[in-house]
Amino acid sequence: MHKYFGRGGLSSSGVALAALLLFLPLVMAQQPTPLKGADQALIPANQAPPPKMVFKQTRHNFGEVHRGDTITYTFTVKNEGTGPLNITNVQPG
Repeated sequence: MHKYFGRGGLSSSGVALAALLLFLPLVMAQQPTPLKGADQALIPANQAPPPKMVFKQTRHNFGEVHRGDTITYTFTVKNEGTGPLNITNVQPG
């Protein structure tokens, strides 16, 4: 049994098909085109090797801290990757 909309007699499956046919060219136009020939030279052949940040310790308990106390702790970071590790933005947690 089909449900019909309005007087035109368009079924729900007909509406879905019409919508699909209307928007299909837009969806197809957004698909990436594979690079060919000279355009492939834009992609680096060898990407830089990745860094790997490893912390010896990720938390530290300062114990009881009183107002006005100055506390410090140094976290040790090691790069176990083969690429350079750039630390550019350090913020308190």
